Amino acid sequence: MRKNLLTILFCLVAMVKLSSTANGQANLLYYWSFNMLDTTVTNPHTPQYTRPGAGSASILYYYGTSGYIDFTNPGTSMNAQTPDTSAGWSLRLRTPGDSMVFNMPTTHYANIQFSYATQRSGSGPTPVYIYYTTDGITFKPTCMADPIDSCVYTVSSTAWQLQTYNFSGDAATANNPNFAVKISYGAWTGGGNDRFDNAALKADTLNPSLGINSINENTSQYTIAPNPATSNIEISSIVAGQKTIVISNVTGQVVSSMVESGNLIPVNVSSLINGMYFITIRENESGNTSVLKFIKQ
Repeated sequence: MRKNLLTILFCLVAMVKLSSTANGQANLLYYWSFNMLDTTVTNPHTPQYTRPGAGSASILYYYGTSGYIDFTNPGTSMNAQTPDTSAGWSLRLRTPGDSMVFNMPTTHYANIQFSYATQRSGSGPTPVYIYYTTDGITFKPTCMADPIDSCVYTVSSTAWQLQTYNFSGDAATANNPNFAVKISYGAWTGGGNDRFDNAALKADTLNPSLGINSINENTSQYTIAPNPATSNIEISSIVAGQKTIVISNVTGQVVSSMVESGNLIPVNVSSLINGMYFITIRENESGNTSVLKFIKQ
């Protein structure tokens, strides 16, 4: 009897641990390791890993008359992801004259995070400009989705550097088949090359029954009152730092956004049509994200 009881307890602990692990980390949707041990690369170029059930991702390189892409060795283990964590090779953009676009559908996923390692040759292009799109046509600077992110960065010629972008501040990037990130070189007319390695897109699974992210919610730290509301709500929190607040409707359309600080934040919702809304709150210092819902009457 005691042995059976211990076995049951062990199984319960294992189940809790497994559930915690699965729900405590974002899912890896797409991953380009570039470790193909070859000197040529197709354009467009598909990921080395795609999460089962995710969309069809690809890299498309737009270049001038003399530009092309290939692989180069060595790469780096910076930002390497399972199932391929070796340094291996990296992607090289030769004489980049325009841009490179990562097409990454986010259907059924939210809290989008994109990262990669990068380096340039001594005469390679810098600075680099970062944009994203939610309609597949119009690109906007990444800092519109996350005030912490920079829309432009300088590429090092001596060491690999990590670039990370969090798109949870724009609810339109979630559950979006047209999501893409563009790395642009502006009016660069010089030579040299830029190198990329271990490009990864991670996201949280949407809860189909709620239409919102069901993972990494710190809702115990936030309350909304009154709820339902007719004209004004107050967001109460034990976290006093700066927060990016995004209100979206049930289709994912962003209807309002703001950056506020303090433990009590008033929000005017009188202009919203009646219905259910979701409030995504991102703590700008820690990066923690919470999603709450309220009813407008």
